[in-house]
Amino acid sequence: AVFQLQHLSQVYLLTDSSTLQAVTVVTGPKSGEGWVIKEGLKVGDKVAIIGNASLTPNSKVEAIVQKWPEATPAK
Repeated sequence: AVFQLQHLSQVYLLTDSSTLQAVTVVTGPKSGEGWVIKEGLKVGDKVAIIGNASLTPNSKVEAIVQKWPEATPAK
């Protein structure tokens, strides 16, 4: 889930060591209940989608895979 701090939009990215890293992203328009991410993530990156208010960088987490509809890369 995207969280905003001042004028920055960020997400928590799941690292290979199952910890979270805050990453700045560039958002486009909202799409349904989500955001279009224009920059800052790669296809296949895993991000936290719930619980952002209680998460902190370097938190150790267990990933639960949520299937989303296929996205079309922005042009």
